[in-house]
Amino acid sequence: MVRRAASRAQSGKEMVMVRIAYLLLWLSLSVSLVAQVSPAPLSNASLQAQLKGAVLARWDALEKGDLQAYAVFFEDGFLMVTGDGRVLTKATLINLVRHNQQIGQKEHNSEPGEIRVWGAGDTAMLNYKITNTAPLAGQQIVTEERVLESFVLRNKKWLLVSRAEVPVPNASRQPAPVNAAAFRDYVGQYETAPNSVVRVWREGDRLYEQWPGEQKALDFPLTDSVFYQHEQPGLRNFVRDETGAVIGFQLWIGDSTITGRKVR
Repeated sequence: MVRRAASRAQSGKEMVMVRIAYLLLWLSLSVSLVAQVSPAPLSNASLQAQLKGAVLARWDALEKGDLQAYAVFFEDGFLMVTGDGRVLTKATLINLVRHNQQIGQKEHNSEPGEIRVWGAGDTAMLNYKITNTAPLAGQQIVTEERVLESFVLRNKKWLLVSRAEVPVPNASRQPAPVNAAAFRDYVGQYETAPNSVVRVWREGDRLYEQWPGEQKALDFPLTDSVFYQHEQPGLRNFVRDETGAVIGFQLWIGDSTITGRKVR
């Protein structure tokens, strides 16, 4: 939710997961670079078109339920780190896709956006952003992810060597319709530690916060007492006592709870 709080609270599992994912990808890139034959370099636009085409063709095979066609897009030593921290091989990924097909669970990805590519000889990396829609208990879960994939060129075909998914939290979540008049109860200063005070204030119908050393940030209501920020992890709940007065907040982020005591 708050960038500084996020960086502290996520320095455990979430940040380790991301670092491992990127380390795997860079290792795969380095190994391929050592073994490359150094073919003629591609232009950035040409490389992007080829890699994007490989991604869309892979997704098309998945959409059609053709696992045999889907599997040929992967190098045998493929590794994947999912957004929830699982590490999958080519075999475990194919088995997972087969299981999802058997239970009728079908995901859909948007067109890749915010594409960036890097290439060196027969090795390339592709970074892009997607919106993923997946079914759950008769409803739909919509998430946004940044994806980093590494490829190696084999027989004029780009094969996927590794993939890492990094969720972009609260990217498309819509604010709940709440009465902004309730925001006045949350205005004040909250102490999270000695000499560490978080300011919360209103500007019209909007609620803002500012942590020490940070820029102000806009809070969006999930309920009348729980707030989030776009593309930031965490939810903050304002706490009231038995008389109804706001006495503090709880910031739920990662596996941690950051508390703030209202002092003004």
